Amino acid sequence: MNLTQPRISHSHSSLVTSPTGKIETLVKRVIKNKLVALSAALISITLLLGVPATGFSNTGEDIETLIKKGEFDAALVIVEDGLAENQNNEKLLLQKGFILINLQRLDEAEAFYVDLVKRMPDQPEPMNNLGATYQLQNKLTAAVRQFNETIQKFPDFVAAYENLGDTYVRIAANQYAAGSTLDSNHKTLLAKARLSHQFQLVAQQHSASSPGALSTSPSKAAEKIKEDIVNFLESWVNDWSSRETDRYFAHYSSECIPLANKTLKAWKKRKTAILNAAKYIKIRIQEISISQTSDGVVEIMFSQSYESDRYSSTSPKKLVLSRQTPGSPFLIIREE
Repeated sequence: MNLTQPRISHSHSSLVTSPTGKIETLVKRVIKNKLVALSAALISITLLLGVPATGFSNTGEDIETLIKKGEFDAALVIVEDGLAENQNNEKLLLQKGFILINLQRLDEAEAFYVDLVKRMPDQPEPMNNLGATYQLQNKLTAAVRQFNETIQKFPDFVAAYENLGDTYVRIAANQYAAGSTLDSNHKTLLAKARLSHQFQLVAQQHSASSPGALSTSPSKAAEKIKEDIVNFLESWVNDWSSRETDRYFAHYSSECIPLANKTLKAWKKRKTAILNAAKYIKIRIQEISISQTSDGVVEIMFSQSYESDRYSSTSPKKLVLSRQTPGSPFLIIREE
């Protein structure tokens, strides 16, 4: 299953996946295009309002240049300096929200937009962007509520309609994926799971080809996350395929909730028996999509092909990864 990013103002942001290729190539493409689209979406907020930075010595072009380069920490310093001189500059306020999201400070971005909705009650962008921040954190119920409120107050604001629809698709996709893990032979459920995934792929491909998209580079923090995820996926697949149980289980947190909500102990016992019984195992993952939520949690969704001398299948799969501290190894905390 794929997680599409919300449309913020009038530009769409999404995670772009590739159906073939090595894991590293796939993840690099996913992360890079995620930030390209997300940056384009949030930069469009500043273009939409075009509010001059009255009393501010630096121009908006300075900030946007840093944003396009992925130098978000430096851009935030300039934005904060500008807001110190004029705390009501709407252009700088919306740029700040964009930067916080790109720095993965989603909890802070959420609190920022909650306040901004109160400060800018006559503008639809803060309300819509608050909903987008909820969606990025996988708070889908809150996102649905926020987008509905935006539509009720600003019925001509098109982006909120698209975001609401995308959120419903994501909710449906999650349910289809969860159901298919309980019954891998349920053809209708599997077909709907694949269809919802393809729906989001088409949507993000359309958004990636949009003439309004701006090219930008990922931040250093995003590059490090990309590298860590690449290493994690390669190691996880290799250790599973090699049937090295200790190395394979080392990818899972002690608090992990395994597939179908089995206890971790029962899951490991069953998995060990399968690994020991198989003469060979081949794992292939494709159509990878990644969404980073708050507090160092990452969701990875993909199509998984499993083959052994005893069994073979292809089905959607979701891994939720977490790290206890910045820079520490990712571990699987949930598998669906």
